[in-house]
Amino acid sequence: SPPFLHIQPVLPYFLRQRFESKEQQQQRTAIEKAFREYYQDDSQEINALITSKDANEQQIGLLVAQFEYENILTAVRFALRDKVSVVDMYFVLSRYLERQQEHQRGLELETLILTSLEGLSQEELAGPLGEELIQILGQIASRQQKLKQYETAKELYQKALQFMQNITIETKQRDMWQAAVYHNLGIGAQHQRKWLEAENYFQQALHIKIDYQARYEQASTLYHLGRIAQEQ
Repeated sequence: SPPFLHIQPVLPYFLRQRFESKEQQQQRTAIEKAFREYYQDDSQEINALITSKDANEQQIGLLVAQFEYENILTAVRFALRDKVSVVDMYFVLSRYLERQQEHQRGLELETLILTSLEGLSQEELAGPLGEELIQILGQIASRQQKLKQYETAKELYQKALQFMQNITIETKQRDMWQAAVYHNLGIGAQHQRKWLEAENYFQQALHIKIDYQARYEQASTLYHLGRIAQEQ
């Protein structure tokens, strides 16, 4: 593996102390902003590697995420404090933890982000941060569903549906997001063998997809409706 340099623990402490005075506050703010913006851009590239179809690129992305984890987490904290975009950095950390099956750390990360985003005002949630909250809720719900925490996942998906009513986005995008949530709720109910509940969710998703002639998306929902019929 490639060599990495490690900073002595006393150095970050020393540097933070240097910027505690009021005279240095402006410089500290500028440094933290540059740090955050760097990792916002860097996270897009790391995400592209982790989600690549090339196995070697995936491994490189995961290795970078491992060594940059604490830096990206610090940048997430700065972004939450400054009320700016956090979603790309969140997906790097979330995908890395999911691959490592470190579910407790994943829960801690998600609690940190949700607590902050859910504390925003209606005006703040009406903008891009509201869209990010919905994406993050969907990702967390998906993780919970994979862990067979179906009721927790259901609550998160329903919360996402509620937030969709309060954000300003194009109607088609909101409707297709709703269709995706209904589809995933149907999968959760299907895993629990709640056939009528699952069918109801899938039908809600299907109606939206038919309205927008989303044929590719219809195929997946129709497949699950067929499986439900087969199971019964």
